[in-house]
Amino acid sequence: MGIESKSAPDSPATALAALAAAAAVDRANDATYQFQGRHMMASFMGCSPEALLNAAALLGNFSAAANATGATVLDTCSYVFPNGGVTAILLLSESHASIHTYPETGACFVDLFTCGETVDQAKFSAVMFTYLKPVQVQQNVFIRGQSIEHLETR
Repeated sequence: MGIESKSAPDSPATALAALAAAAAVDRANDATYQFQGRHMMASFMGCSPEALLNAAALLGNFSAAANATGATVLDTCSYVFPNGGVTAILLLSESHASIHTYPETGACFVDLFTCGETVDQAKFSAVMFTYLKPVQVQQNVFIRGQSIEHLETR
């Protein structure tokens, strides 16, 4: 009878590969786990000038839009430019959201990237649409690493 011994992995890369393989087996056996990321990108044009220039209300609605999706806002970072334009980022438990406004053109760009399937991105767009009152919206959702969905353009 011999004593069985296990040697240390040959390298950190080997150790990481072994951990990844074990985690993949665990996830494969767990039907609730699905790794994916949804990245919604929208351009809102012809927005209400008042909505774009009221930074406090804009940021409040931006946070409300994230909360409406079921996401958890962990932190906020924002900057108001001298012309009234706003750049803001929401750090979400599920990933992040960003907005960049251009009051001189009546437009803004909004991104919402979330991991998993628990966040309802349509609710985010609905809140932003209601607040911004744009004349036109173009938005797409990219399923990171999988496919592209083309959404309705208003």
